[in-house]
Amino acid sequence: MNSDIDVFLSYARKADEDIAPALQQGLARLAKPWNRPRALRVFRDRTDLSAAHDLTAEIEDALRRSRYFVLLASPQAAQSQWVGKEIEYWKEHKSPETLLIALTHGEIVWRDDDFDWTETTSLPRSLSGYFDAEPIWEDFRFATDADRRSLRHAGFRSAVASLAARPRGVPKEQLDSADVRLHRAAVRLRRAAVSGLAVLLVLALVAGAGFLVQRNDARQQRDVAQEQNRIASARLMSARADNLMATDVRGALLLAVAGYRTDPSSQALSTLLRANLAAPALRGYLKADAAVTGVETSRDGRTVLAKLADNRVVRWTEGEQTLSTLATLDGPARSISMNADATVIAMTDRSRVTLWRSGTGTVTLELPDGSAAGAITTASVSPSGKTVVAALSSGDCAVFDASTAALRTIHHAPSDFGQTIATSDDEIFRYDSTYGKGERRNLHDWSVTAAFRLSFGNHELGSDPTGDAAYLGATNGNPSIPVWPTSADRPDGDSGLTVEVPRLYRASPTVLSEDGTTMAVAQDGDIYIAPVAPRGTPRPDPVVLSGGGTISSTGLLRFLGPEKRGLVSAYDDLIAIWNLDQIDRLARSASLPITDSCGGCAAPSISVAPNAETAVIGGADLLRGTSTVSGTLVEPLRDIEGPRHAVMNLEGIPVWSSPTEALLISTDDPQAWSTLPEHLEIVQIAEHPATARIRSDGKTVATVDGYGRLHVYEIATGKPLPGRDSAEPPFDRNARIGQSAIDVDGRLAAVLVGNHGVVVLDVESGRRVGEVRGDDIATIAYAGSRLLIERANGSLEIWKPDASEMQAATAADRGYPLNPYSSRLSGADDGSLIARVRKDGSIVLADAASGITLAHIPAVNPGEIGKTGVGLSPDGGYLVTVTEGAHEKAGKLVERAIDPTALIRTACDAAAGDLSPDEWKRIIGIPRPASAGCPAAS
Repeated sequence: MNSDIDVFLSYARKADEDIAPALQQGLARLAKPWNRPRALRVFRDRTDLSAAHDLTAEIEDALRRSRYFVLLASPQAAQSQWVGKEIEYWKEHKSPETLLIALTHGEIVWRDDDFDWTETTSLPRSLSGYFDAEPIWEDFRFATDADRRSLRHAGFRSAVASLAARPRGVPKEQLDSADVRLHRAAVRLRRAAVSGLAVLLVLALVAGAGFLVQRNDARQQRDVAQEQNRIASARLMSARADNLMATDVRGALLLAVAGYRTDPSSQALSTLLRANLAAPALRGYLKADAAVTGVETSRDGRTVLAKLADNRVVRWTEGEQTLSTLATLDGPARSISMNADATVIAMTDRSRVTLWRSGTGTVTLELPDGSAAGAITTASVSPSGKTVVAALSSGDCAVFDASTAALRTIHHAPSDFGQTIATSDDEIFRYDSTYGKGERRNLHDWSVTAAFRLSFGNHELGSDPTGDAAYLGATNGNPSIPVWPTSADRPDGDSGLTVEVPRLYRASPTVLSEDGTTMAVAQDGDIYIAPVAPRGTPRPDPVVLSGGGTISSTGLLRFLGPEKRGLVSAYDDLIAIWNLDQIDRLARSASLPITDSCGGCAAPSISVAPNAETAVIGGADLLRGTSTVSGTLVEPLRDIEGPRHAVMNLEGIPVWSSPTEALLISTDDPQAWSTLPEHLEIVQIAEHPATARIRSDGKTVATVDGYGRLHVYEIATGKPLPGRDSAEPPFDRNARIGQSAIDVDGRLAAVLVGNHGVVVLDVESGRRVGEVRGDDIATIAYAGSRLLIERANGSLEIWKPDASEMQAATAADRGYPLNPYSSRLSGADDGSLIARVRKDGSIVLADAASGITLAHIPAVNPGEIGKTGVGLSPDGGYLVTVTEGAHEKAGKLVERAIDPTALIRTACDAAAGDLSPDEWKRIIGIPRPASAGCPAAS
């Protein structure tokens, strides 16, 4: 079906003749790239149907071609028979989630599982019971005049973004912010053009007079115009990358790289971060030199084969970065097959079978003249790799010995089934996916050992059978997809096994896992992965993979590996590799012996070495057999080979005396531990520290204890400096003390004091130098020379280090935990970045200067974990999170390299190379700056 219209507007003309064209224009223009005529294609009927008895051919054709239906809801629309006919057509042919509502007059009230029809006046009763959940609807009743029906009006723009989000496939917030960014970019481009013209005009007017002065002025204005154009181009690249993240991850990654390399702004960094986090299960792409027409995977999950439109068969093996050519056939590859470990591969182009064997290369399997009839339709290798079966269009099957390439026998059959699978060295399975019939035959005596017919309908699209041909499925677009065991004949088509994909609305490519327990379904650029289960059995929602491109046929989708956690999909000249166990492309993870045995305690504290090769984790309950004990954990990072060290009963605050050497500031006696981890040394002091920092002299360390008292100790001896062994704080000694923090130079200390607020002390003198009052302060930290204060309502304030002036603040957000002892806020020592942990364990990265969010990282297994602590390397380039295991289970460490160089490298590696000139032109269209691409590999 040709779906070249994005949105069909349905409305009552008398009620909405003013807002309908404004909404059409808003949907078409919101966040529209400058090089495209419209963001969405919107159909709005301008004819008068009052004399018609049925939908006109034009209206019905537009409905058929549209992806989404937007109803302008009003009492008049509820009574309009023509609006009703359009709704009835949509209900019959499309799915409920594609019907969106814009309320223009009257009332809409949703209660429980349907509209409250005693109060709802703006919808036809034909929608009663139509929606399983409350549909997307937006209130436009405020848009009563022209000024309020413009994208320049924030309320109208926000409402349009809500409706456009589903058809565009991106969150509303991205559309709204992208529209603002694109508008600003366009303004800057216009200004740059005007500036350029002004330069030319000035040159023309003053030619010959004061040439040198005017030339310098012109050059300066030219440079300003070029700089403005560079910034505007970079912002346009970032905005376009934002728009692509839900549908084309590769394009988003490469445009994000281009935007950052053109102008390394915080906005471009945000886009680069989020592009690397988009489609987290996507490992990356393999780029072919021609269109991919089919893929196959080995049972061990280590090899992918692909047929290309230029007659080549290419291979990828786990650990490789690119595809390699296996063979070039005389014609288009009809089928490809391999044994379990891909050491034997058979390929056919209908005229001959080419056999590849590891260590010996390729050989052609010969059929004696006149021995068999018809073109070769399938070449199949048995799992052992000992047998190759070539199926011909006549129904004949030739059986070869794979080790010698010799013909064993030819079996004759009356007809070809379309697909033939060598399930073993003794049996084949033949299957016709058009009619749903199949059979098993013994390869030795050619007897039929099983046969079935599933009575497919005319619109049934069959899946390929599993590798052992034990199961197969088929769909006609029904969200409930049947799966059949092939062991028995089921002429009624009822297997009792189904896959449930609620959003399915047409026959789509499907593939079953090797064991037949899981199915992947591709539709509209998304892949749904769902379990096979008896009809009526409760089951989890499908896993949805987005952003890998539109898959056009079943042959372009395969599971990878026996665990059903890998997947391969292909479109155009790209092959996408997916891993459902992957947290995201930036993340490396490791299990930790840390559990959540204290619900009211703080999350683990994390201190990352300056070289980001080690993390010291404190405040943790360590698993020891069936019990837990507090202690300190030293963990290697960056895949560095080295042992993990768990030091039981050792507590303290780690500080780094060098890029690799950590000092643990503690009241514990070093002599109590005969062995300590390499690069860790205990500095014993008198008072238990709540926080510590090495001072700028490198010889002393400043601490704040649990009573808010300041101490300064010599690192070499652990002795307090003269006169500094009992510095009493300048506040009530009985006050409840929460968190404390020391700035990067060890010059200032901030202490959270009861209901009073934050008191900032000078470390040298112990005097109070500033304060921030408030009984609602939850968490404090320093990011370099910036004081961070998180309030109970989730707002974040950024102050000068002495609390003399607030420099930025974010809005309230109740998603952050209220815990004055929490370690869920971390700032980079260079003042570049802030990491915050939300209640659900997800991480928010923010710019330390403004507090503006750069990226949101979802939690690992939310609901199944304990508390999460977060730490940043001093330069902000490495992020480490530690999550406690729930119910005395092991926890998890996740590390991510997030410096721009690592982000660019990760993006370019995943994208398998840069955008071609044609891709660049198609995706964004503006001239390509020289630096707007992936850097050359070093």
